[in-house]
Amino acid sequence: MVRRKGKKTGGGAPNKRREMPQRPTKAAGKGFYKRGWTHTKTRGKESVVSCDFCGRKVPRYKTFAVYRGFRITDPLIRQELGGRGLNFGSTRSLACPACARHRKIVKKK
Repeated sequence: MVRRKGKKTGGGAPNKRREMPQRPTKAAGKGFYKRGWTHTKTRGKESVVSCDFCGRKVPRYKTFAVYRGFRITDPLIRQELGGRGLNFGSTRSLACPACARHRKIVKKK
């Protein structure tokens, strides 16, 4: 079929735009990420940290903090240890944008 100028093919109303469903801007926890911080000259030199997963040197404002802890879920062991005084600290690890996408910490839009 050859399309010619001025001749419309196909059905539907000619000037109506197709309605697209709204995409969620942010899901719970693992949502799309839009960084509000932009590096400008007036901010000076940004501190550089290393990614805890791959070791890449990344500016701190580009990293994502991941908190991991330790929890005992077995009720028998919890009862044996005596529920009080169980203080298992959480560790904070910083992930570069590539590792955060790979490990599904955030989604790229």
